[in-house]
Amino acid sequence: LLDTNAKTNGPSGVYQLWDVVRTIANVCFVIAFLFIIYSTLTGIGISNYGIKEMIPRLIIAAILVNVSFWITALAVDISNLLGQNVNEIVMNIYRNSATGVDISWEAITSWVLAGGTISMIGFSAAAGTSFTSLGFILLAALISAAGAVLVAFIILAARQALITVLVAISPLAFVAYLLPNTRSLFSKWGKSFMTLLVFFPMFSLLFGGAQLAGAAIMENAGGRVHVVLIGLATQFVPLIIT
Repeated sequence: LLDTNAKTNGPSGVYQLWDVVRTIANVCFVIAFLFIIYSTLTGIGISNYGIKEMIPRLIIAAILVNVSFWITALAVDISNLLGQNVNEIVMNIYRNSATGVDISWEAITSWVLAGGTISMIGFSAAAGTSFTSLGFILLAALISAAGAVLVAFIILAARQALITVLVAISPLAFVAYLLPNTRSLFSKWGKSFMTLLVFFPMFSLLFGGAQLAGAAIMENAGGRVHVVLIGLATQFVPLIIT
């Protein structure tokens, strides 16, 4: 999120946007501080009890506003590293448990279109149904898989965009934490941000688990092509869940 080589490239666009929002948030703090002083001198506006409650919040929020970029950036980095590590662990299990059977959408498509040439996918596949039926099953599976990939790509791209927006507006979110009437906005921001952070590790775990499940189904298909197709489709279930 923040380009560390600022001397040559300058700060990232996200940081620049966050800096503008931080300036606005700091102006809000000045207004809030002046309002507290006015209430203290005149007794109008906030009661003494309310002022005593707000001052600690004002100090905490002022600190968090000015370091919110690094807090949120660290949280994003932790989420991304956790998701990548989870995916790598599961995929290592998948690679170590592989039996050497090479089955893919390309291989099974070529096999069906070629009329069932066994050598094209490297395993004995005695079809339990006609190749015309297999063609329809394959077409339906390919359409479903393509649709799932497209939707998952859009959602992952939307996640990236939303995280960028939430990081940029984080100073205003901490300002909202200051006042009781706006604290619900801070809560909504926090829940949304946490959901987006948790999404990537959970997606990595589901996707890796589906690869293992699909491989297990295909390796125990016993030569039944439709079972192989089910195994391939299983690997796309996390994309549909997304």
